[in-house]
Formats: sequence, structure tokens, C-alpha cells
Amino acid sequence: MREQPRFRVYHDYAGNNYGIHALCFTDQQGRQFFFSYNSLVAFSSPATGLVCIENLWKQTTGKHLNAIQPDHRKRVDQATFDAMLLLAESEPATRKEK
Repeated sequence: MREQPRFRVYHDYAGNNYGIHALCFTDQQGRQFFFSYNSLVAFSSPATGLVCIENLWKQTTGKHLNAIQPDHRKRVDQATFDAMLLLAESEPATRKEK
């Protein structure tokens, strides 16, 4: 049986309604996509490891980014983020059987 895609809150927020703005989606290949509100701000795949964009938004998204990647020096600019995302998306599909 194939593993189903999953959503989860990626940080332990006290308010239940706040967590909905900090979701991580894991696809059937095991790649993870981290969202702050409607913006993709980080992802992780076997080909790329964790890739986190620099903060182009405001304070709340900055808090989300800190939860994902606290080391600001490891965050990348938009062009690098986009290139790494294409690499992650082009990984060959692998079937995960349970």
C-alpha cells in the first residue's frame, strides 16, 4: 500500500488556530514542503536536504522560518531557492510500499 500524503503543523504553537498557518506537507516520495500561510518557505528532499529561503516577508513568517531553520546563514536567496526546488521536483518517483 502506498503511503498517503500528510499534513502537519511544524512548530508547537500554543494557539490552535495559529498552527494552521505553519503547515508541512509530506508527499508520497517523502519530500517535505513547509508553508507559512500560503507561501512555500522551505522544503526537504533526498537530493537537496533542507532548503530554507531568506525572510522576504514580515515578523510572523520570520518566526516560522526560525522554527524550520534557526541558522540564518543557511538560508538562501530566491534564485537559489527556486533552482533547488526544481532539482527536488525532478527527483525520480520512488514507490514506497508498506
